[in-house]
Parts: sequence; C-alpha cells; structure tokens
Amino acid sequence: MTLIEMPDYCLIVPPKEYERVITELIQWCAEERGRQQELAKELGVSRKAVNSWVKRTRHPRIEQFFALQAFLRKQRRRS
Repeated sequence: MTLIEMPDYCLIVPPKEYERVITELIQWCAEERGRQQELAKELGVSRKAVNSWVKRTRHPRIEQFFALQAFLRKQRRRS
C-alpha cells in the first residue's frame, strides 16, 4: 500500500499497525465464515462497510478503526 492509498489517520496510526489490523480483520472474517454482520452490529456500521474494508476498497474512519482494533483484541482473548 502506498502513502497515497493510506487513510489520513495513518499519520497517527503507523502504517504497519493499520495493515496488521486490516489483515487480522480479513483472517477473522475468513475463520468465522464471514460473520461480518456481527462485527458491523458491534461497531455500529453496515455490513457493506465491513465488507468494503475486507475487500480493501474503502478504509474505516479513525473511530471505526480504533473500535475495530478493540473488537479484534477482545476476540483474541476469547481464543
């Protein structure tokens, strides 16, 4: 991913951390058989929004990114 493709908040969130979280999201969706609806409900966004993050056609907003990061952290603790 080039700097031009990175969301503006990557000035706050290091690009490697952003990439790690998005990669973890993709893996979680694959392992959970695409339960994007559960994640969407948890974050207060549409399933379509989550799907666009997984497909990497759009970036989550900064507050969505931090909520996503917290959600994935919580999922890791359950494992």
